[in-house]
Amino acid sequence: MRLVEMLIKLASGTTHEGWLGVNVPPELRARLRLLHRYIRPDDLAEDGIERDPHITVAFGLDKELPEDKVSQLLKLPRGARIKLGGLNMFQNPDSDVLKFDVDSEDLQRIHKQIEKEIGIPGKTFKDYNPHVSVAYLKKGSKLEKYKALERMLKGKEFQADKIRLTLGDNKYE
Repeated sequence: MRLVEMLIKLASGTTHEGWLGVNVPPELRARLRLLHRYIRPDDLAEDGIERDPHITVAFGLDKELPEDKVSQLLKLPRGARIKLGGLNMFQNPDSDVLKFDVDSEDLQRIHKQIEKEIGIPGKTFKDYNPHVSVAYLKKGSKLEKYKALERMLKGKEFQADKIRLTLGDNKYE
């Protein structure tokens, strides 16, 4: 996020930037680091390589959640079954995001449960499409250039064991 965007958000006093995520296990993180070696540096946007691979379960949580809701969130994703799909892209205002799709009925169910029971007041996308970001590429990048790399992770399965909840300056694992 650019400095100007951060200052605007701070000035607006928004409290809906909390998020809950599932960590990618160490063996898949290692494969991602290998994959990163094949991304051309001149293709990278300002945000570059994703150094903290995770799957966001809910973004836009209120940073001022009561303790009982925090406890509820921390219990939800454990044990969720996750399968990595193909390598794709989506567009952000400043970059094209290279990412692996995620197939997980468990995460879909958990996201809906959070939305219903806790609320996601700062939700930025209508539909929940879980993914693992790989890198932030310059606008107009071609997916075909990197599509062959998907074999490094496509089809890999794991269960969520390590989760993260970030609510402002408060971080929980």
